[in-house]
Amino acid sequence: MRVTKALPPPGPPPTLREAVRMLGRLGGHLGRKGDGEPGVTVLWRGWMWLYESVEMRVALQVAGWVPPG
Repeated sequence: MRVTKALPPPGPPPTLREAVRMLGRLGGHLGRKGDGEPGVTVLWRGWMWLYESVEMRVALQVAGWVPPG
């Protein structure tokens, strides 16, 4: 790590359920006790929000407005 100056590896990856709930939160799912699991529409909204955010970050990096990383 000293040679590449890389960050230490992150902790364990989230479980599938945690990842689905994270995506659901991006799509507007509130995750309250009685709400159940996020549905397809909410997951799609979350996926599109994530996708567009990544695309914007890449575009800003290409334009030189945001440092790579």
